[in-house]
Amino acid sequence: MKNNYRLLFVHGWGYSSSFWQKLQNNLKEYHSETIDLGFIGKNTDKNCNLKSILNLQEKYIAVGHSLGFLYLLKNFSFRFKYYVAINSFARFSRDPTFPKGVALRVLDRMSRGLSTDLNLIMKQFYQQCGQVVNFLPSFNIEELQKGLEFLKFGDVRSIIPQIRNKLTVIASKKDPVVNETMTIQSFQECNYLWLDDDTHILPLSKTNACAEIIRELINNV
Repeated sequence: MKNNYRLLFVHGWGYSSSFWQKLQNNLKEYHSETIDLGFIGKNTDKNCNLKSILNLQEKYIAVGHSLGFLYLLKNFSFRFKYYVAINSFARFSRDPTFPKGVALRVLDRMSRGLSTDLNLIMKQFYQQCGQVVNFLPSFNIEELQKGLEFLKFGDVRSIIPQIRNKLTVIASKKDPVVNETMTIQSFQECNYLWLDDDTHILPLSKTNACAEIIRELINNV
């Protein structure tokens, strides 16, 4: 039965597992779990379900938003039943082989800003993502810094060919954080589904569309 498949969600930089609540509510017919990367609050249980996930990995549809997709490929073997990358990339920072990536100076500036004016940096980040935030949570600077290092040096492009046949990329050509060229260069010859949106938070801004795509994928795996 298709509803025997499980969903595993991993959020992106600056967010927490609560990022997925709207999408999880829309996919209630499936068992789902989240991994929290610890950017917000004092969460020390980000891998609390790791053992059960590893034991049943072939039963999971792994869904990563932005940096969360890199986390999935870096921290698990490639045995998930299927992968969904939303607003994501296989490399984020610019280098000679990835000229459309984000300049390292941008990430370095953010890193310095976390120590001098944390709330300003995070407010600017959320605004760039297209999210209106009226209340800023308590952030974990150490984990945010680790996340920025991952964005600077993380590169899973060599892995993509190994999962290409079981990967769907959900993206927007007007994403203000991950531009269209970054998406295409990250996921060459992959299955793209482009949504008309101008944010970096499709699971929040296009929840119903993301849910329907995931539901259809599960029905066809």
